[in-house]
Amino acid sequence: MTSRIHPSVAGLPEQPTSPRHPAIPRATTAEEARRDAAWDALVEGVADGDLVQTTSWASIRQRLGTPVCHLRVHTRDGTLLGGCLMQHRRVLPGIRIGAVSRGPLLFAHHPGAAEQVVREMIATARHLGIQLLVVQPPEGDAGLLGALERAGFRPGGPQIAPTATIRIDLRPTEEELLGRLEQKRRHRIRHGLRDGLRTEESDDVEAFHRLHVETATRQSFQPLGLDYLKAQWEVLAPLGMCRIAITSQAGVPLAAEWLTSFAGKRTCRLTGAVPAAPVPGARNASSALIWAVIQQARRDGEQMLDFGGFDRAAAEEIVAGRPPPPSFIDSPSQFKKSFGGQVALLPGPHFILPDRIARAALTGAAQRLMLHPALQRFAQRMRSG
Repeated sequence: MTSRIHPSVAGLPEQPTSPRHPAIPRATTAEEARRDAAWDALVEGVADGDLVQTTSWASIRQRLGTPVCHLRVHTRDGTLLGGCLMQHRRVLPGIRIGAVSRGPLLFAHHPGAAEQVVREMIATARHLGIQLLVVQPPEGDAGLLGALERAGFRPGGPQIAPTATIRIDLRPTEEELLGRLEQKRRHRIRHGLRDGLRTEESDDVEAFHRLHVETATRQSFQPLGLDYLKAQWEVLAPLGMCRIAITSQAGVPLAAEWLTSFAGKRTCRLTGAVPAAPVPGARNASSALIWAVIQQARRDGEQMLDFGGFDRAAAEEIVAGRPPPPSFIDSPSQFKKSFGGQVALLPGPHFILPDRIARAALTGAAQRLMLHPALQRFAQRMRSG
């Protein structure tokens, strides 16, 4: 897709406006994403900006054959109101899905800007032939969420980004951070150091992938492919935005984390580890690894470590001040919580059928379609990547 699209070309008539949200004279462009350092800097500069809304991230998807449309909405005087990066692909015969993760983003505080950007996003999806558009908006923008709902978006759909996470504020001293860990976790870290565990940064993508696949097999989830990891590494590592940390004993890799860095935040994207038994030292390797990741992130000047996902049901209970369900015990989320971070609930997915006629007739059917394995696989790739 290389064309420039104005709403009239995309088939969206001018929408009626209210005195509260008057129409903003605008010019819209929607074209196949290209690397754009200025856009990426804008994303990094807003409070709710996320790496997945940068053109660097888009180029990873494009390398593997997923088209990514870059939508930008300006006022006539050139002020950028907002926009987003929209991935899209055919997941079933006759069904093309579009996905906007942690977007759209707003860069100006004009009255009605959120409504304008959301309408342009729907128009662009319709122009691209997208039958189902799933949006998981950024954190902390209630105005944007309201604009989505007024435009016809409904809650639901495949989760294309985590709906809960846990974060560690890295600004306290190392001693303070260590004191916030659960006693069991501090114990494992000390034993790991005693056992000679060593954590180093690595560029060995294949070694990480082997550990990642081993974990996926053990925990019954679909691992990401080596080609995808190589593409992400080749794009982000030269920018200092992707790292691999591997914990080894006597040169044998036992645990690894795939990390990204953006806007002062280091995020744990993927993990891998050998079984806790029978390998000596493996029982403590994951604890030693995360503590080393925390230490390195602080040395690099990062302000936050984000674990990249947390069980939503457990998060809701914890935020409400209630104990999490029994299934939380010994879960990956419980492991993350033992490092003393703050649990956060994040916006869930919303969906719309961009075609208005289909929207009126088929929204109920679309809700059932959300459960199709093909859509779930697409969502899993977006969340993990």
